[in-house]
Amino acid sequence: MITHIWFDLQGTLVSTPDQDNVGPVLAELKKIVPLSIATNADRDEVVHEFDRAHIDSNLFTHIITIEDVARGKPASDMFNEIIARASTAANELLYVGDNLTTDIYPAGVAGMQTCLLWNYSDQATYSCEQFHDLLTLITNKK
Repeated sequence: MITHIWFDLQGTLVSTPDQDNVGPVLAELKKIVPLSIATNADRDEVVHEFDRAHIDSNLFTHIITIEDVARGKPASDMFNEIIARASTAANELLYVGDNLTTDIYPAGVAGMQTCLLWNYSDQATYSCEQFHDLLTLITNKK
């Protein structure tokens, strides 16, 4: 069961190969499960990237930035903060990212389910080659 989806920002929600589909897919996902962001970017960069990519910040329950933790990803601080804010078991959280080293491995070590975007890896719980594949994944897991 997936009760909350957490996203990386750069390469996952913005500056992506499938940028035109990100906003519409997020809006559909939000109808199914809460969405949040955990990023090594600072707040100003998040606002700038949302504006540039035409992503509505109201889609997200939580936005954790580098300013909220002592050490950013891949350190455990960010993932511990995700679990604390989600107020649910780590294994019910899905962390979606584009990088095995900074996203997938540390989220998995923290006990979360993981989804690698744009590529395949047996190190991730799930892999999605296109952003809209997330909608199918979540619909099937809910």
